[in-house]
Amino acid sequence: MVQYLVLAICLCICVVDIRSHRIPNALSLWLAVALLFDSVTVQLVDLLIAAIICMVIAYLGKIGAGDVKLFLALVATSGSLILTLDYFLGMALISLCVLVATFLSTRFKGHDNPRSIAFAPSILIPFLALYLAI
Repeated sequence: MVQYLVLAICLCICVVDIRSHRIPNALSLWLAVALLFDSVTVQLVDLLIAAIICMVIAYLGKIGAGDVKLFLALVATSGSLILTLDYFLGMALISLCVLVATFLSTRFKGHDNPRSIAFAPSILIPFLALYLAI
């Protein structure tokens, strides 16, 4: 039952991020609470290291605070799924697809300035694939 709730919240986050390029804190909090009922633990040291690395990458890559909070909520509640090579490869693949799609859509529409990119799908799709064992 928890898996359906997590799936529904993740889909809501993705839709809201694609439409508004914002991730509401309430949705990230609801996701974290739902995952607490089905959490996979992570050691505190691993969580702190992931948080520091995430903050540095977010600062250098100009990634939004909502994306950082979403990622850290996933690490805190499902760290053993998130801190794996499978997750990061999936995230890199989805991110590459999103970047190519954004680049092509801006070129075909005649826009010179690339718009902001919704990063929540890149964070959540690989998570859901591992979480639901797809």
